[in-house]
Amino acid sequence: MHPLWIVLLGLLLGQCILSPQIEAIARGVALAAALVLVARERRRRGWVLGALILGGLMGLRLQGRLDEARSWDGWEGDAVCVLQEDARDGLAMAWVRAEGLPPQRVRLSRCGEAVAGSIGWMHIRVWLPPGRRNPDDIDRLRSSLARGPLLRARVMDGAQWVEVRRTAAVPLRDRMRRALGRSLRGGLGASAALWSALLVGDRSDLSRACRRRFQRLGLAHLLALSGLHVGLVAALLLRLVAGRLAPTWILAPLAAWAWLAGLSPSLVRAVVMAAWYLLGRRLHRPLRGVDALAAAGVLELLLRPSSVVSLGWWLSYVATLSLLRVASHLPRRRVVAAAVVVTVAPAATLPWVLSAFGRLPLAAPLWNLMVAPLFSGLMALGLVLVTLALIVSPLARAGLFIVAVSSHVFGWILRWIERFDPGAMGHPGLGGGAWAIALVAWALVLLPDLPGRGRHRTALAVLLVLAAHAPLLRPPQARWWSLDVGQGDAGVLRVQGGGVLVVDTGVGPHGRNEERVVVPYLGRRNLSGVRLLVTHGHRDHYGGAVAVLHSGRVGELELAACDRGRRWTLPLVEEAERQGVRVRWLQQGDTLSMGPWQLRCLWPPADAGGASTNDRSLVVRGGPPEREILLTGDQERPAEKRMLEGGMEVAAAVLKVAHHGSRTGTGEELLERMSGGVALISCGAGNRYGHPHASTLEALRRHGWSLLRTDRCGAVGVVWTGEGVRVRTVRGKAREGAAPP
Repeated sequence: MHPLWIVLLGLLLGQCILSPQIEAIARGVALAAALVLVARERRRRGWVLGALILGGLMGLRLQGRLDEARSWDGWEGDAVCVLQEDARDGLAMAWVRAEGLPPQRVRLSRCGEAVAGSIGWMHIRVWLPPGRRNPDDIDRLRSSLARGPLLRARVMDGAQWVEVRRTAAVPLRDRMRRALGRSLRGGLGASAALWSALLVGDRSDLSRACRRRFQRLGLAHLLALSGLHVGLVAALLLRLVAGRLAPTWILAPLAAWAWLAGLSPSLVRAVVMAAWYLLGRRLHRPLRGVDALAAAGVLELLLRPSSVVSLGWWLSYVATLSLLRVASHLPRRRVVAAAVVVTVAPAATLPWVLSAFGRLPLAAPLWNLMVAPLFSGLMALGLVLVTLALIVSPLARAGLFIVAVSSHVFGWILRWIERFDPGAMGHPGLGGGAWAIALVAWALVLLPDLPGRGRHRTALAVLLVLAAHAPLLRPPQARWWSLDVGQGDAGVLRVQGGGVLVVDTGVGPHGRNEERVVVPYLGRRNLSGVRLLVTHGHRDHYGGAVAVLHSGRVGELELAACDRGRRWTLPLVEEAERQGVRVRWLQQGDTLSMGPWQLRCLWPPADAGGASTNDRSLVVRGGPPEREILLTGDQERPAEKRMLEGGMEVAAAVLKVAHHGSRTGTGEELLERMSGGVALISCGAGNRYGHPHASTLEALRRHGWSLLRTDRCGAVGVVWTGEGVRVRTVRGKAREGAAPP
């Protein structure tokens, strides 16, 4: 194996063994792989051990960053802040200084219309982002290590800005990018945002709809500056610079452009590989592309150890490695070769794409085959015309007009092919052990210079991938997830052979938890025809219902009969009618049939219209005998008392605690009718309501309930199997209280 690859693998394995936020199974796999590497490379054992030690030190450095950030977690007080960027919708990155604490770069909210360089003092609360909150989530804390700022902060009172030093606080690169953006906006209008992204990697002004269109079609890589863009720039420079030293002279402009564009992992990788190729051309020596990739990876990890936890780093390097591995086997016919290229790269990055985004566009290879050549021509034309327009002002108007028209034509083509897009394949994501196994399988296929025949390694890789997915082949009898949507409620009940019931949808349009949690959960599993039950008319329960209905995955909407005609139900009913969704108005005594399960509506009766909003919450109960689940919405004690006086059977092994654990619900009389089990509490970390209340927690423990809270555990789940009931938490935290049944 080439020394560069030995060093790269050693750095990666060493970091994986000692980096933070790595699961124990994945550490074990990395340690086993490191031992195999040491045993195999006997002649270069010093290289291997040195790389492993250096990688381990890099991992400890990341752990140090995390420990430093944890010292701030939960801190609240007065601080001096310096904004690093103009506030947009009240949000901005800033440096924060407070007495006794080191300076930290955090994201602030409620900044008003402050501009970059503003200096002020404010009262803030600082916290670490959660690791994982819900099933399928990427580890947000690990991704924060790669992006830079680990902490988040909220301005508790209005900020008081006392001084503005725009130029002093803004780095030179940011000022240059903004100046270019203003020039483009003056000549390109609406197309300027796209060209800012393509020229200098600034996607901040790119509309959300545009980004989503590229992602939905599997063309998001066109917006990430990488090998395609660097190749076009290098080719244009080679055309402009003549002579024997041309390959050397163009390295400086390439490096300057990469710096201006932000030095993203994909851009650094592409520039280093271009330099490797140009150096080989200058020395008249053939240099392998895979070795250039290894050199770029080593350089990136040495300069930025946190790259190892960056999704962009892995996507860029794995896609490039797969293309280099098949380059020598491509057929001579260009169309067939292009088809192979646009298929291999998405297939190679499949685990990372599915893990992060949960969807794989089915027609992405076809759209890439159609759009990539057109995009390359547009990019080349735009580079030439925009550069000339910025240098020679008389050409600005005509050149930028051509670029703007071309951009609009390209956008029209994307909207046209979107009409024929068949959609995407979903995937629920892999846990730590399964993910480590899948990574080993990909390494067997992609890594160069491994012993043995390629077909044997491929067969073994296929077996490993099947083994990683084995747990998905035996679904349980039923599964409930209380999803972590912050200070709100959202849950999903899946019954084998009985369909899916979504109970409430989270906060709504401001928190957008239905877009980030509920809808992605349904999409990853390709669930359709689901029932949506909205318990009552508070936004933390119904706020995202319209968006979930709009997803097209709902077949029936369940609402309380006593809420018919109320203002909050009207938008839901209208959207249901537009989507062809049946609306059912439930009342006490009705049943919901879910295959082998029968859920009975215990509350409210049809005449409960005079009760408070919380006391009109739908309450349902069902499941196997002695293993039922009771879902209580935000029901409070007056409604509990009336429900119990009506003789409703409430015994259950799983209780979704009412009103986020508030002291106004889940009273003693209700708990005395039950014999303990698993209590699920949905609440937001550090919420201003004080949920869950200490008295409610104490009552639950006293009656034998094991407590699972979304603010501490992330999403909490219950699985019904033939042997009984098992509980799961996304963050793996210990339960409070008694053991589950």
